[in-house]
Amino acid sequence: MTRMQGFIAACLFGGVWAPNAILAQVTAPSCSPATLLGSHTVTLTGRDLNASTALSKTFQAVGSAAFDGIGAVTLTLVANTNVVQGAAQTWSGTYTLASTCVGSLSVTTGDSAAFTLIAYSKGSGFSITGQDGTYALTGTGNPEPASCILSSLSGAYTFSGNGFAFSGGSVTGVNSLSGLFQFDGRGGLTGSWSLATSGAVSPDTLTGHYSITPQCQASGTVTDPAGTSWALNLVLTSVNPANFTVDIANAASAFAVNGHSTFTYPGLSVTSAASGDASAVPPGSIFALYGSGLASGSTQANALPLPVSLLSTAIAVNGEAAPLFYMSSGQINAQMPWDVNPGLATVVVSTASGMSNTVAVTVPGGATPGLFLYGSNRAVVQNADFSVNSAAAPARVGETVVGYFTGGGPVNAAGPLMSGTGSPSGLSPVTGTPVLVTVAGVTAKVTYIGLTPTLVGLYQVNFVVPQVAAGDRTLVVSIGGVASAGALISVSN
Repeated sequence: MTRMQGFIAACLFGGVWAPNAILAQVTAPSCSPATLLGSHTVTLTGRDLNASTALSKTFQAVGSAAFDGIGAVTLTLVANTNVVQGAAQTWSGTYTLASTCVGSLSVTTGDSAAFTLIAYSKGSGFSITGQDGTYALTGTGNPEPASCILSSLSGAYTFSGNGFAFSGGSVTGVNSLSGLFQFDGRGGLTGSWSLATSGAVSPDTLTGHYSITPQCQASGTVTDPAGTSWALNLVLTSVNPANFTVDIANAASAFAVNGHSTFTYPGLSVTSAASGDASAVPPGSIFALYGSGLASGSTQANALPLPVSLLSTAIAVNGEAAPLFYMSSGQINAQMPWDVNPGLATVVVSTASGMSNTVAVTVPGGATPGLFLYGSNRAVVQNADFSVNSAAAPARVGETVVGYFTGGGPVNAAGPLMSGTGSPSGLSPVTGTPVLVTVAGVTAKVTYIGLTPTLVGLYQVNFVVPQVAAGDRTLVVSIGGVASAGALISVSN
């Protein structure tokens, strides 16, 4: 192994680095009906309008709101009332949205209702307030994932909310509920909650099951040890499934609660081993997986082909074993198998003690380059004299240097691409175009960009250092319009 290969191996076996934060510029709002184009998850709650009683009717619903961008809207809901639970409803009508991001929503089919509509966060969310002939209603809409699989809902979620007690269809009390759900990513659900009503708090454990549609709406059932069951209707309320709203109901009670992943949403725990970005691990590239209790100790692979088990721990991607670089209790570095199809994929860790929850990750089909780093945001670059680029060993303008990264995406391989084995010794250039390498914003001439021969999942870019001022300068690699985060290299004249 050369000195540079040893340096790269140390990077693979030693962790990942976080990208720099960037502050967004704040601009004045400007909305139109097109601002709300597309589908949003939606939650609605309501109570009766009868002024002679304190509370006689309740309404809770979750579902989706589809805006066509020019003034038509359709709401597809599952509703619970004090009389009927789990009723499917479809409302349709029209909406307006002024430049101030305030407008109206009028339901004319499925119900007759009028709402004030307010969009926020550039249309990623909205709120509605209004009434139909029975209820005063409020609701919110939120972004939703593009699509879901069963393991999109995975891990521990804390939840809390309010609800009502029923007797014979009448509202008899106002309750509150909080607890923890644990989704295993395979359809199994366990948890615990505490129900507060009439001055008393009743804790209980729960077991059940769930399913989820490709449109990211879930349903299920939980049962307590006494045999009492509740139906769940759930919608995901963020682009990554870290948050949800769920209606929980049976004939005796109904609750509307909000849930949040207790720590990082588990699907975001699978990241590029270079950039630390989630959803940035195309087939063949190197990823890091974070968790707890992943292994009984720390170890690393010491030969090729890479093993698919270390310390009795293995990772499966869509059921296929992933080659492993490094293993510890809190982190695993591995290669995304070459034959994993782009899109949503399942990832699960198996240990001697059992199986982790299954999580869903997005595997991109194209390049998502991430530069390997060391020190304080310094790119791993090999100088023309084979030294590692640093402030003490800068590259000269006009010299050809080599930068190392992962996430290069598809390649024209000189030989078969086998997961866990070294890349073919012939040239294997990336197929994503255009390719652009800049140093301090100045375009550099690229002489090769593709897989690094004999190593696993590693890409390199050979480029000529352009005419820039001496000092630490920012290197960026872009493939197919997707750019890496900037990292520093040292240049001398």
